[in-house]
Amino acid sequence: MENSDLTGAQVVELYFSGMGGEFQFHRLNREELEELKANYIDAPDEFPWSVLDGAQDFTERVYPGCYGIYIDDMELQDNDTYENVEIDMDKQSIQDAYFDDEVCHPGKADYIYLQKGKVFGTIKVPLMQGEDFVPSKLEFHYVEYCLDGYAEEYGKILVEVLYDGRDCEIETEDNGTDIRRVITFPIFNDDNEYEDYKVVLDQNDDELIIDFDNIP
Repeated sequence: MENSDLTGAQVVELYFSGMGGEFQFHRLNREELEELKANYIDAPDEFPWSVLDGAQDFTERVYPGCYGIYIDDMELQDNDTYENVEIDMDKQSIQDAYFDDEVCHPGKADYIYLQKGKVFGTIKVPLMQGEDFVPSKLEFHYVEYCLDGYAEEYGKILVEVLYDGRDCEIETEDNGTDIRRVITFPIFNDDNEYEDYKVVLDQNDDELIIDFDNIP
């Protein structure tokens, strides 16, 4: 990234809004599953909200997490002129990472933490002194998650914006989001081949499944 002299620079603020949220992907070992089970037994009416609040640091992190707007739902507006800013996402966006169904590990459970809802905020674009703002110089980096297994969740979260190679500051907030937590445990046959999965936890606004019993 360029380290240009920005003395006397201006900042163009772009307001964005649309659907977005947070994505985390962890892998839990047996000890961590037993700890969660103990928490559930001790306070079943408070589980999983009191334990799995998105701030945990588990032993294995497939992806530690990101929070932002979905780039394919983002609307941009110049804060000064109130005019819409048109972006060609096919040319100006870059996929930083991709998470499909990860290879399951015997004896370990997959834990997905998601937040989804309306988000909004600003992108602060630094300009050189006397430089005009040209939207086509913006570059959007995103993380895509594509979970085709039990969870069936998908999203493309904005994680970084550059303007002509320079970092732009992103501020994102929301007024509340829906949360989904999913833990699945893979089942393998005698030949150590993946066969199926057991749903240990699935919590969202519509349902709550908790079943720590009979984990293979």
